[in-house]
Amino acid sequence: MLMLMEKVKRIKKSKNKKVETPAVESVNCVTHAVSTIVTGVDVKFTKKAKKATMPVKAHATDAGFDMTAVSRTITEDYVEYDTGIAIAIPEGCVGLLFPRSSVSKYDLTLCNSVGCVDCGYSGNVKFRFKITKPAYDFEIKNRPWWSKITRVPTTPKIYQIGDKIGQLVIMKLPEINLVQVDTLDTTERGDGGFGSTGN
Repeated sequence: MLMLMEKVKRIKKSKNKKVETPAVESVNCVTHAVSTIVTGVDVKFTKKAKKATMPVKAHATDAGFDMTAVSRTITEDYVEYDTGIAIAIPEGCVGLLFPRSSVSKYDLTLCNSVGCVDCGYSGNVKFRFKITKPAYDFEIKNRPWWSKITRVPTTPKIYQIGDKIGQLVIMKLPEINLVQVDTLDTTERGDGGFGSTGN
């Protein structure tokens, strides 16, 4: 009988006892996570021109690396800037080339909206822009007895060599497998396309 009572007491104590995760294990997990975030991924690059500038972030928390022009080629169709930098995008990642916010101060727009640097590309990173300002403007001179219209060449404002002309954002890509099916799942939006959600 006494032995039975002792067993009951031990069971009650075990039920009231709190189970705690060791503090050391918790700290180790947090340290590993922070270490992963801080160290990031090493991405190799090389300078193909003497005056090439290393891609840099203005702030540690910025998404993009600023790219600087070392040369410029102007044609009738576009303006191309070479950064003199070749970069090895890691497998499973992609490099996206975006304009900088400063482009709003210039008569330029990136030709392909967003450039794509695949992991297999080993050439120089270049940016190609369209000039948005017309090549000519018209000047009208009105007189009491006649009017004269003169075609005047314009001078578009564009980036100079040595300017930061764009930014590189490196992102990890998920592995995608396309699967052909007969029908797609029904959604609330359906096939509503351009302007279907409002102006």
